[in-house]
Amino acid sequence: MGQINPDKTFAIIIGTSVYQCEELHNLESVYDNMYGVNDVLIRVLGIPTTNRIWLTDAKRSEILSTLKDPGGRAAEFETLIIYFSGHGIIDEDRSNYYLGLKETDLDDLGDTSISISKLSERLGNRNWNIILVIDACFSEKSFETFNQRNFFIMASSSRSATSKYPLNEENSAFTSKFIEIIKNGIENGPED
Repeated sequence: MGQINPDKTFAIIIGTSVYQCEELHNLESVYDNMYGVNDVLIRVLGIPTTNRIWLTDAKRSEILSTLKDPGGRAAEFETLIIYFSGHGIIDEDRSNYYLGLKETDLDDLGDTSISISKLSERLGNRNWNIILVIDACFSEKSFETFNQRNFFIMASSSRSATSKYPLNEENSAFTSKFIEIIKNGIENGPED
């Protein structure tokens, strides 16, 4: 995928902290995760603030609309970064993976949350480089149904494990490391 051109990169930062469904507990560190990721995208990677959108506890329709035409300027971009922090849900027959939203109803996942296949479909067949970062339980499951050409997925957990949201920590375990790597690089990684 190579290095990104910050001026031709758009970032969609999605986080769901509050859930109406009793079975899905609220996630306090989601807002801090979003702020931390936003900060490194702007300050470290140099993505202009005009090239990102922030969707906090957003409705399904708002997220799907944003995915279809990021910033209303989709044709201008080469790279799309999508970051999600919140609950990840696998349906009963274990075939689909969903991003949990504020209005998610576990008995109606298809209409109240966003499946990875729907996310992929909504992006269309543009010639973007897509970086999908999912900080949610069972997020490795997303690899099975995301269908784009040039993409890279980072998942916070295996398809059978929960993600770690340590109590009294500013960020989840995954997002904390993600931010650290963007800021400092990887030890023994390639030189710039």
